[in-house]
Amino acid sequence: MERTLEPERSALRVQHAASLGQRRLLRAVAPKLALALVVALAGDVALGLWLSARIRGQLSERVSASLRALVDTHVQTVRAWHRAQLTVLGTVLQDAEVQAAARALLAVTPPADPEAERTHLRARLGVIAPFRPRYTLATPDGVVVLSTAGYAPGQPLPDGTQEQLRTAPRQERQVLPPYFADAGHVEAAALGRITDGQRLAGFLVLHLDADQYGWTLARGSALLETGEVFGFTRDGRVLSDTRFASAYRAAGLLAPTDDSPVLRIALKDPGADLTKGGHPVDALARLPLTVMALAATKGDSGENLAGYRNALGVPVVGVWRWLDEEGVGVAAELSVTEAFAAQRIVTPLLTIVLGVLGALGFAGAAMLVLYREESRRAKALGERARVLGQYQLGARPSSSARCAARWPRPTPTAWCTATSSRRTSSSRSARASTTSPSCSTSGW
Repeated sequence: MERTLEPERSALRVQHAASLGQRRLLRAVAPKLALALVVALAGDVALGLWLSARIRGQLSERVSASLRALVDTHVQTVRAWHRAQLTVLGTVLQDAEVQAAARALLAVTPPADPEAERTHLRARLGVIAPFRPRYTLATPDGVVVLSTAGYAPGQPLPDGTQEQLRTAPRQERQVLPPYFADAGHVEAAALGRITDGQRLAGFLVLHLDADQYGWTLARGSALLETGEVFGFTRDGRVLSDTRFASAYRAAGLLAPTDDSPVLRIALKDPGADLTKGGHPVDALARLPLTVMALAATKGDSGENLAGYRNALGVPVVGVWRWLDEEGVGVAAELSVTEAFAAQRIVTPLLTIVLGVLGALGFAGAAMLVLYREESRRAKALGERARVLGQYQLGARPSSSARCAARWPRPTPTAWCTATSSRRTSSSRSARASTTSPSCSTSGW
């Protein structure tokens, strides 16, 4: 029975020894494998962050270049339009007949035939400025002397227009961006000063359509799916039309009865995304300007690619320019989601690639650790296997050891016996001495 169970016991002993060896191996390599895993993860994360930052940086540069090019194009358009209006106004003011008729109508002493002067001035303006049929000649106090814009002589100009006359820079001619002439009515104007010597005699106002001003910015203002270019005033009011009028109406920022968003949309930061059901954090009058509008209305030009909320609360990136001479700003904004859409596409692919690289790196490190540990264990086992008692297998013995192996040293009893034998057999002892001259015969 014992002989029958002996093979099974031998097999169990072999399995137990193998299990103990595996556990010892795991205990030996576990810290190294953990360190390899930490290093692989840290390298993977660092590489991912670096690549993500590089991708976002390159996308930011491209978005910035595109927005700057678009803004610069519209800036040139706005300046060209302003120059055109100033050219027409300059032509009118430099005409001698216009100057004479205007001074006569604005003189302290009225002319003998005011109606004849008005008729002459209308005829002359119709010749030199046929594309500006709406104009008004007013005194420095804003009282109408002559008008083809629906104002009767002796009637004061609307409060908004008079405010523009009082606050306008003291230049001979200038273009006034869109403003509220009266409640609900928006217009723009080219303003020229009529002087009589050193005295300001009055103003000549060429009335311009506010929508015409916005057309200079509306051309090519669409930017992909979520962006556009627009103009704005010094107090942060939009000067041009928008293709997101329905979104502004849904958010309550534009009344359903407003037929145009010009000067009716304020560039205020609502503090929440109104397109996703959010609500302004405060009343519109108390809300701060957006990051872009706040910087631009201070006279600064710049860009923000980190992201900020626009008037609808949507995170956007933007580039803006402030035109101090024209008194308006031009900005281009694009949603952050669309600006960095390519990064959202690349990030999952990058994550997969980095995950595979990390797994391969960890597997390689684990194989290297296991290989080195197995090599060390095999070497140790080999060294133990070569040791047999006081001897080491495979070692080259010394000359004394070789001699001792061939002529072992006798014990005292054997030495005495050998001495007695040598006494009786001297010739035999002499032959043994001659055969092994290098062996030591003193002591044992």
